[in-house]
Amino acid sequence: MHFKLICLYKDGAPLSKDTLAEMPTHVGNLVIDDWVEGNTFKRAVRYARLLTETHLIPADIIPPLFEPTIIKMTANQLTLQGYQIGTRDGAPVHYMQSWAIRMTARAE
Repeated sequence: MHFKLICLYKDGAPLSKDTLAEMPTHVGNLVIDDWVEGNTFKRAVRYARLLTETHLIPADIIPPLFEPTIIKMTANQLTLQGYQIGTRDGAPVHYMQSWAIRMTARAE
């Protein structure tokens, strides 16, 4: 499904309304699925991905959101919360992240 997304946190810290107004929005196909085999967690993990729609093989537009939970839903917007994985000093770090998501029509 085609969605517009904005990240509400940066490096685990919530962004202010002023900062959010300047943040880029990402548009793509939202998929929430279970990653069962071949991951570093060594267990099944649920993850949300925003994927490109213009490539032959879909690719992540932004890093996936792991263990996503719906924390708010209105008629116009859905908010997912989970964590993203980044690096700090060469070591993997799990950062809290929330995505505000709105369904949008495809630009044809």
